[in-house]
Amino acid sequence: MTHYHFFHYLYDKNKQSHLVRASKLFILKTLLWLTFICSSSLTYAKDIIIASDIWCPYICQDAKKPGYIVEMMNDILADKKFHPKNEMMPLARAIKYLQSGDVDIVLGLTQQHIDHHLLIRSNMSVGTFANDFFVDSTNPWRYSTIEQLEEYANNDHPIGIIKGYFYGDVISELIAKNPNLFSYSHGNAPLQQNIKRLKSGRISILLDSKNTILNEVKRLNISTLSYAGTQGSESELYVGLSSNADKQLLQVIDQGISQYRLSGKLDKLLANYGITDWQ
Repeated sequence: MTHYHFFHYLYDKNKQSHLVRASKLFILKTLLWLTFICSSSLTYAKDIIIASDIWCPYICQDAKKPGYIVEMMNDILADKKFHPKNEMMPLARAIKYLQSGDVDIVLGLTQQHIDHHLLIRSNMSVGTFANDFFVDSTNPWRYSTIEQLEEYANNDHPIGIIKGYFYGDVISELIAKNPNLFSYSHGNAPLQQNIKRLKSGRISILLDSKNTILNEVKRLNISTLSYAGTQGSESELYVGLSSNADKQLLQVIDQGISQYRLSGKLDKLLANYGITDWQ
């Protein structure tokens, strides 16, 4: 009887040991699952505040066609379970809020914006921008050189630009050298303001991107503006984030833009706005 009691004891001992290991394994699995759930909720189930001014066709004030960058970013973020929330505000304020952490993303920034405000940007661009000049159709002036532009503007022909925008090194140097040549618009729809100021004669030259100007004059049914030339070459536009932004968010954006192009979704989206891929 003693012999059998000894093996019975070992059996109970092994059973208890097995139960302890099973309990520890269950606890470990539970902790890992909870960690995953918490991590997922922090990373993905999060509101992402996106800010910019109106700069159509990039960013538009239209619920059905809110701008191709807006549509693309909303789609990319929603696909990863983020909750994008778009807010319209002057670009200078949007960048200020980005630096303070009150917004997460600002759309359509140049490399100059990124460098000047110590931001980080997407590796993938979201469009291009060029320094295109427009004048009233009755004005014969056409751009040829920066010196010629300066001479013309000096003769009481102000150049309309937008507060908070960067226009490349050449124009920036001219602004620093002779700021009185330039007249600024600001607010949520600064391009519309500049077009109206050009039509009223308050400015003589409008400097912006051809894509945005042609889109706006079509929307406003204006046919009395003329393209007057381009300074320099095209610059790429990016998604801007604060320097302490979540790197995982940046990775989601870059991978999403790349996949958007490869899948053909970008071409279809751009066709809705009458433009083609910039790459």
